[in-house]
Amino acid sequence: MKNINKVVLLIFLISCVVLLSCTINTPLQLNVYICGHEGIAKWWKNGIPQPNLPGGACALSIYVYEGDVYICGYGGGVAKWWINGEPQPDLTGGTEANSIFVYKGDVYICGSENKEIPNPSPPPATMAGKVAKRWKITSQGDVTENTLTGGYEAYSIFVYNGDVHICGRGISGAFIAKWWKNGVLQQIDSGGTRANSIFVDNGDVYICGTDDTNAIWWKNGVKQ
Repeated sequence: MKNINKVVLLIFLISCVVLLSCTINTPLQLNVYICGHEGIAKWWKNGIPQPNLPGGACALSIYVYEGDVYICGYGGGVAKWWINGEPQPDLTGGTEANSIFVYKGDVYICGSENKEIPNPSPPPATMAGKVAKRWKITSQGDVTENTLTGGYEAYSIFVYNGDVHICGRGISGAFIAKWWKNGVLQQIDSGGTRANSIFVDNGDVYICGTDDTNAIWWKNGVKQ
């Protein structure tokens, strides 16, 4: 009886080793999504072209949430976005949609609108320019649109614990890097002319950009 028990135990241990080995050696299946343009707004999955994005001239940002693919960009001078390649209602008041993020089913997009703005060196009193914009589309389809105070363009958006972080640039005689949290300007060390991308990890906010000469980055608004 003891020998039988030993044989059963040995078989069990061998099975565990084989199962563990198969688990370890099984490659992780990852899907890679890319968006851009080739005369028309396009996107790819694992390097394979997907159907062109209707009405789009350029796709600028892509995000996958619960299996659905969200893309934003522009076409015909209008800010646009798509879900799984299907066009959604144009973003009113927008010329360009630069970044998209989905949080708890709600879609957040930032970009800009071409608009006359005050001229820092008049005359004339105004000049052709842009204003930074943010849109939120709820899971019920309700849309809110906001202009970001002091913003010229908004380039990147990230939502963390319900707080909406956006970075971009403003203009005050010259371009300066900007960061907003829930639409409110945050303190960021000077020296940057443009903030291109934002990410939040464990409550810390990381931003990267440029001073027109060098690549630079900030942590919680402090230049590194």
